[in-house]
Amino acid sequence: MTEVMANKNTELLYSLIKRAVTGMSPDFGHALRKAISKERNKRAKEQMLFLLKNASYAKRRGIPLCQDTGVPYFYARVADAKEANEIKKCAIAAVKRATRDGLLRPNIVDPITRKNKGNVGDSIPVFEFEFHNKNTAEIKFVPRGGGSENASRLGMLSPGESIEDFVLEKVKEVGGTPCPPYVLGIGIGGTGDLAMGLAKKASLRADAKNSDKMLKRMEESILRKINKTGIGPMGLGGDATCLAVGIKKADCHTASLPVALSFMCYPGRKASAKIRL
Repeated sequence: MTEVMANKNTELLYSLIKRAVTGMSPDFGHALRKAISKERNKRAKEQMLFLLKNASYAKRRGIPLCQDTGVPYFYARVADAKEANEIKKCAIAAVKRATRDGLLRPNIVDPITRKNKGNVGDSIPVFEFEFHNKNTAEIKFVPRGGGSENASRLGMLSPGESIEDFVLEKVKEVGGTPCPPYVLGIGIGGTGDLAMGLAKKASLRADAKNSDKMLKRMEESILRKINKTGIGPMGLGGDATCLAVGIKKADCHTASLPVALSFMCYPGRKASAKIRL
């Protein structure tokens, strides 16, 4: 990749970061408005209207809609390892610039010494690559906020234990920590790390349609039960605790039943782009 092309792609990824942190994604916005129309609790309705107003103001001013701009997370589909490395270089440069410009708060620290590293450090930004046979790379940027991440849960259940009971127990345990109303992603099966990865992907959309009828029924059942907890927007009470539930599964060991929960807070901060390398 030439220097000119690298600069162009770095600029594109910078704009991707800006779009993600300053705007609410359309699918989450639609889900939030739908929740407002159904909300019976006056305080909860007012809270959600304020969330919409905050998102609109941030987008208009081009500033982050939340002070916690999270951990920089990139999902990318590329042709080969060379493209992956090129995207890494451009993305790291874009993250550094966005941090200098104040679009990203310098959140990343060493886990032991707690020394601040800005937003670039050991294994950060996070990159998850898939491979495809196209001549353009497809990239999604997701800033993973600390509140949502701290609410993540992983259970290594015994086969036969109730998945729904586990999910409801953990949802009540985290309460308002993940800034509800949120989208809850659930990963079932695989191994512990695979289940968590599936859960993160399942949390990325508020309008996903599950083609697996059994999983779709589970999603609908869990969503109803979560919204009966009364946790409500920002944990202040109300009907709208969860905007949507997404489930992804993988086959697992006969003695295992990993179940992971990943929360995506109300604005669903994410942005996608295609890059020709």
